[in-house]
Formats: sequence, C-alpha cells, structure tokens
Amino acid sequence: MEIPVPFASKAAPEAPVAAPKRPVLAYPTLGESWGILGWYLLVSLVAGGLCYAALSVTHWPRAQRIMVAATVANAALLAFLRWKAGARWQPWQLLGQARPWLLVALPAVVVANILVLSLLSFLHLPNTAGSLFEEVSRTPAVALLLGAGAAAVLEELLFRGVILNGLLQHQRPWVAIGQSALLFGLIHFNPAQSVSAGLFGLLLGWLYYRTRSLGVCMAIHALNNSVAFIAMRWAPAAWQKDSLVEGFGSAWAYAGAVGLSALVLAAVLWRVRQTTTPPAGAPGAAADEAPAVWEAVAA
Repeated sequence: MEIPVPFASKAAPEAPVAAPKRPVLAYPTLGESWGILGWYLLVSLVAGGLCYAALSVTHWPRAQRIMVAATVANAALLAFLRWKAGARWQPWQLLGQARPWLLVALPAVVVANILVLSLLSFLHLPNTAGSLFEEVSRTPAVALLLGAGAAAVLEELLFRGVILNGLLQHQRPWVAIGQSALLFGLIHFNPAQSVSAGLFGLLLGWLYYRTRSLGVCMAIHALNNSVAFIAMRWAPAAWQKDSLVEGFGSAWAYAGAVGLSALVLAAVLWRVRQTTTPPAGAPGAAADEAPAVWEAVAA
C-alpha cells in the first residue's frame, strides 16, 4: 500500500529560458555592403536617369549632364542609406586623429601615389570612360567642381564614411578595408579605372582606419582627381606608357622616380602609424600587423 507523504507538492515547472538576443551589428554587414552595389545601380538609373532626362532640355554638353546626374545620384544614395540604416548608422568624423603634419604632406602623398599607380599604364587596360573624362576636362570649372570636388566628397562619405566605417565595427581591419576598396574599384565600371581605384581605396581605407578622418580622405581624393583632370586638359598624353618614360628622360629616371615615390608613401604611412591609435574595441585592433606589411610592399 502506498503511504502518502504529508505536505508533498509537485515541483513548479521551470520558466522557459529566453534565447539570448543577437547583437545588432553596425550598418552595413559584409552582405549588406554587397547590397549597396545594387542600390547604387538602382539609384543611378532612377535618380540619375531622371536628372539626366531633365537636363536634356538644356544645351549643356553630354559630359556635363552626366556629371551632374552622377552627383545627384550619389547624394540620393547617401540619403537613402541613412534612412535604411536607422539606428545602426555610424557617426562621421571629419578630423579624427589627423595631425597637422599630415595635412601639410597631402600634396606629396598624392603625387607619390599617382607616380606609383602610373605603373598600371603598362598593362594597357581598357579605358571605357576615357572620352567622357576628356570631354569633361575641356570645361575646367565643371571638372574641378563636380569631378574633383563633389565626387570626392560624396564618394568618401559613401565608401569610407558608410561602408568602411560600419564594417570596422564588426570586421577585422583588413577585411573591412579590403571590402571597401574592392567595392570602390568595382563601382567605377571601367577596367583601367577600377584597378587603380581599388588600389587607391586601400590607401584611403588604411588612412581612415588609423586617423578616423574623412577630411583627410576627401582632401587626398580631391587633389588626386584635380591632378588627373589638369593633366587631361593640358597634358593629355602625360599618362601614356611611352610619354611617361620620355617625360623623365629615360626608363631609369622614371624607375627612380617611382621608387622614390614608393619610399615617400612608406615613410608617410610609417609616421601615421606612429602618431595614431586604432580605436579601442575594434576587431583585431590589438594585433594590427597589416600596416607593417603595407609599408614593406610600398618600400
């Protein structure tokens, strides 16, 4: 016979344990950064296309209408991404850790970078936008205002201010820098320009990572574009392979100039590394060995 136990009671059922909430990642994630490429195409077709159509009633040259439409499309894309990101949006910094000496050295950085990247001219990559840029360069005011000024500011806000800035919050620095540079190159949709822009994006990305200064990136980008448009306007053959060598008098002189430029870039990057600190808490910031590799390659 079963004897009842006084005061016995059934154990209360355990409350279900709530699953831990996944952390909300800063915008964009790696996948979303690829999506920005699609949004860029869509906004360019819609906003840029409507702007170009509206300007068709004017007597402006085709190249100027394309430049204005591209500027409107880039601004519209930034506004759309700001809305899409919502609370995941990361704030922008204009100056960051940029030191006065770096601002003074920017022209030397730009010239050195252009000379190093001039080696790409020996690859004879197709340049599908060459005629467009030559047409734009015939009106220097438009080229400098839109091609060098507005384009540099808006592209830096997009690629360093949105894409790289967001990726650095949850990716290792060189993953974030590499992805933003890759997208920066692809978005030009021009083989000759895409390769140089991708390499240029690595330089701008690393400088942004170390300084957190969009102002430095904008200034370098604007100076680079200005030099390119000025060269196209007053020295159209300056970046052809044969003209480059002839301009320096001999192949050895040209090689020496490129080597010296690489040393200048390496010295500036080394100095930036010594005078800046990666942001605390950034993934991989404590083991930031990639700049040393960059400097070794540049040298």
